Amino acid sequence: MSQILNSGKGTKIELIQNADLSALCTYGVGGRAKRLVFARCTDGLNQALGLDDNWIVIGNASKLLFLDSGFDGTIIATKDDKYFFKTQKDDKSDFEFVYAGAGVKLPLLARQMCKAGLYGLEWAGGIPALIGGAVKMNAGAHGGDMATVVKSVDVFKNGKKIVLTNCRCGFGYRQSGFERSDIILGATLQLKRASQNQSDKMVIEKTKSPLELLNFYNKKRALAQPKGKSCGSVFKAVTLNKSDLNHSVANLLKLDDLKPKRLSGQNDIKAFNGQSAEPTIQIPAWKFIDACNLKGTQIGGAIVSKIHANFIINSGNAKSDDIISLINLVKSQVYDKFSIKLLQEVIIVD
Repeated sequence: MSQILNSGKGTKIELIQNADLSALCTYGVGGRAKRLVFARCTDGLNQALGLDDNWIVIGNASKLLFLDSGFDGTIIATKDDKYFFKTQKDDKSDFEFVYAGAGVKLPLLARQMCKAGLYGLEWAGGIPALIGGAVKMNAGAHGGDMATVVKSVDVFKNGKKIVLTNCRCGFGYRQSGFERSDIILGATLQLKRASQNQSDKMVIEKTKSPLELLNFYNKKRALAQPKGKSCGSVFKAVTLNKSDLNHSVANLLKLDDLKPKRLSGQNDIKAFNGQSAEPTIQIPAWKFIDACNLKGTQIGGAIVSKIHANFIINSGNAKSDDIISLINLVKSQVYDKFSIKLLQEVIIVD
């Protein structure tokens, strides 16, 4: 049962005691949290943070794995689900700006922006994230990510609201520089309107409208990814310098995989500072997992998908320990075969 708490400033927050964590995350596992709080503004966040020293902020929890032992603290969920176009215009380009609160559903925003004829989020139609989590994790797919569209981020840090521009967010491949205690309040996104005279590379190559691209990617995603309770991709793609390729990895790859990919992480920083950055390649984690013949491997109720090797599915009765054990097994087997350490996208909340 939920209750409404009032602060001295008239701000209201919704509080649920002994909240069921399995109902909050896409994995469908987890015990109980001491309390769950829904807050809409900075005053509400200050009030929520005052309830407990042990807390975590969640979005759609699509990249979180809660333990069956529960969470002895407060789960905070932001409820700012408003978005609007900003009056700021860039007269020197076709950019338009939209502000989205942390609680806005990324697929919903992507579809609305594509319908409005704006490029930038057509890759995001199938990602089950809220804006806050998508920014913090630098969510991405199909060659796009949040780092390429974020202009600035509103952050609740040390009890105050601050605004960080893109270059201060520390974006890298599926990560950012935000700390666990930083609460994303919302983000201003920079999107591009296609025009008949525009020489945008994507428009030339794809000759598709933003909405057509979004629908295309959604169909591609639906065919390639399994259904069921999961966190999506469990592991990040492996980023290597060409000079770091060992014989086992090189034999695994096709020629087109050896083309340099978009720089990420430390190479991004080097390139930004004008330093030479060694070309990198990004190898999908599923290639390594598949090569270890791990599709269909099962521990308890957790199973490596037979459709996509980078998905671990809750078959219906999985425990958090089943999923963690299977994650560790995959890591171990890939390392033994390729000397590659897989890095997780999913975060285990303990």
